[in-house]
Amino acid sequence: MGGTKVPTDQQAEMGVIGAMMNSEEALDEVMSIADEDYFYYDVTQKVFRLLVDLSATARPDVQAVLKRLDDTKEKALVRQADQMWNGMQAFQHQLRDLTETYRKRQFYYIATKAVQMTQEPSATAEDISSVMEKGIGTISFEDSREDIIAPKDYAKEGLEQFKQRFEKPEEGYGIRLSHTLAGGRVMGFPSLDDTFMGLRGGDLILLAAQSGHGKTALAQNLSRIMSVHQTYTTYYENTEMSVDEMQVRLVSQLTQVPATEIMTGRLTGTATEIQEKYKKVERGYTLLGKSRLYLSRIPMLTPHKSRGLARRFRLKYGKLDALVIDYLGRMELENSQGMQEWQMLYEITKQCKTLAVQLDIPVILLSQLTEEGKIEGARKIKNECDGVLFFEKVTDSDDDALRRSFFDEEKAKMVNYKLVKYKVRRNDNATPIWCQFHKPTVFINEVVPDKR
Repeated sequence: MGGTKVPTDQQAEMGVIGAMMNSEEALDEVMSIADEDYFYYDVTQKVFRLLVDLSATARPDVQAVLKRLDDTKEKALVRQADQMWNGMQAFQHQLRDLTETYRKRQFYYIATKAVQMTQEPSATAEDISSVMEKGIGTISFEDSREDIIAPKDYAKEGLEQFKQRFEKPEEGYGIRLSHTLAGGRVMGFPSLDDTFMGLRGGDLILLAAQSGHGKTALAQNLSRIMSVHQTYTTYYENTEMSVDEMQVRLVSQLTQVPATEIMTGRLTGTATEIQEKYKKVERGYTLLGKSRLYLSRIPMLTPHKSRGLARRFRLKYGKLDALVIDYLGRMELENSQGMQEWQMLYEITKQCKTLAVQLDIPVILLSQLTEEGKIEGARKIKNECDGVLFFEKVTDSDDDALRRSFFDEEKAKMVNYKLVKYKVRRNDNATPIWCQFHKPTVFINEVVPDKR
């Protein structure tokens, strides 16, 4: 097909296909807004489906696509599309053309349907008007995916939901951040469950700590609770730690064998103790292998890429209950020229909130505190979040609060960290959540005060 003149609308389709084969950013952006119906021509529609399929395991390039095609004309078109790649600016124009043509095509279908109905004796003017209004409304709201819900509808649905929660209060919670052992002991963070009433779709929770003070450890402990001890599917997007180190830390939490011993293979103790530790580590990896916690390392992460990866994850595995992004300070922003750092962090946070709403899942976003214990642009960032928690080391200034919380001094001595509720949308209880952070095993657990 090399020298064949391509129709203008097909050029846009081929340009987008070419960009998807040459740029991971373009691939993620297209997958985040388009589906196969955006492509009119059979061959570009087929190649788009193929790219979506290939992207589930790796970023597809032209050679990967060609290997999956047999037809000579299809291969020629793919090569021509590959040659049309001319950078992100050209791609953005092609994507706009593709989207605009798709919308026009939808309007044409609506108009055609309306014309056909005028020839049907049984169709009234009101019927035709209804079809046109409904079709146009669908196109107009397609990008936002928002619906206007009538009072009688949402009130009826709300009452039904209340009745279900009344009958089974436990099901009224979102994703719990605690779990109960066989003997009845509660582990994890039951106070966080009370704080948020469980994590819910659309939630953006910001976890912040100073460098080296456990923000990643805390996120990994929460992920373990959700997806190892429970059956929620969590995708952990990590920007700096290797997958090897992450899984070692998770197994350390599960087994209470120090992470350094698992990482080096140098188990300590008597021969019997070493053998027992070895068995624990084996069981830990078996348990982790059966979990629903998925890990990745993405050194260069942008909001667009995060969204595209989450969508690809859902395409491949069919389900995504929670997303963890580690961390805000290492994310980059497209088109950030002229922005101050706090403005970039705010814009990234805003896009992460949009992602949580669009995918209808809770997103846990990690952030680093400054040496003064603050976040750049904290006030505006806080407004985008449903919860902001600071993970801080306990100091002497906490002694009075600890004495008021614990009458058991030995239990109070276990506390070495606290979760400070900088903002919580669904709860006004400002009491810190007292925690024990055992650094050798990277294990963090709430220390619950005894009821007086």
